[in-house]
Amino acid sequence: MAKVRDVDVRATQHCETTTLGVLLRHQGLDLSEPMLFGLGSGLSFVYWDSKNMGFPFLGGRVKPFDLTRNLASALGLELEVQETASPRRAWENVAALIDAGRPVGLQLDSYHLEYFTSKVHFGGHVVAMYGYDDHDAYLVDTAQQGGAVSTSRAALA
Repeated sequence: MAKVRDVDVRATQHCETTTLGVLLRHQGLDLSEPMLFGLGSGLSFVYWDSKNMGFPFLGGRVKPFDLTRNLASALGLELEVQETASPRRAWENVAALIDAGRPVGLQLDSYHLEYFTSKVHFGGHVVAMYGYDDHDAYLVDTAQQGGAVSTSRAALA
């Protein structure tokens, strides 16, 4: 089993701010969720009325991952992003960071997470991963999803 030591698995309301909170607290910077949301310029507005939808969609936040980019820029932080279509390479990247003692933020499709309460495809969901064993990955998700949770490595892939 590999787990990052001293990870504060405090969950908040929004997935991206929950993940940012975990990663930044691990680096010694403890900001409240409203502060993360504000410094990340997370507030936006979208009204989307499509013929394919039964009713219009109304949203109030920026696109997934924009909050993270905005926060890193506002605080002068270095943001390292890795993207791959290969599940094997993705696992190697994540496991190497966990083994080195660093929690990792992951953007993924929440549909495949076994603990997730709403089974809809959403590829903009963000979680913090802080450990794994032969079968499971240990994650921090929102308070609504349970905070410190686990899902199988097969589901994560």
